[in-house]
Amino acid sequence: MAMAQSMIAFTHMGEDAHSLLILPLFHVNGIVVSVLAPLLAGGQDTVAGRFNPTTFFEIVEQVRPKTFSAVPTIYGEVPVAFACFRAGAGVTPDDLWAHVGRSLAKYKLPAEIIPVEELPKNPVGKIDKPDLWRRFTVSAN
Repeated sequence: MAMAQSMIAFTHMGEDAHSLLILPLFHVNGIVVSVLAPLLAGGQDTVAGRFNPTTFFEIVEQVRPKTFSAVPTIYGEVPVAFACFRAGAGVTPDDLWAHVGRSLAKYKLPAEIIPVEELPKNPVGKIDKPDLWRRFTVSAN
């Protein structure tokens, strides 16, 4: 409660406060900044659901919030899964989608499953994430 009250005081939030919630409700920033502070100030919240970069600006245009709160990864990353499908293993991308759909919470689901021949490894044998970034990141430039 003290964090929400500090946010209200710091931002001079009032009855005209309107926050767009794009963070999961289990995230403390989502609860304090996007939900509690605007409501305690007499304002309102709009819950957008799971963040989707392809629809975010459309939602902003529709609901016209004064603020939204996000964490750095939201600005530049959408979770994906890389998977190696071995010939003869009998596992297809559809099988993997069905498995993750049953096994993961909705907010943890990848936006895409990308088939790869093999996962790149660094010299100590760990998955080389920077190499995956270089190969699969779309640049804004």
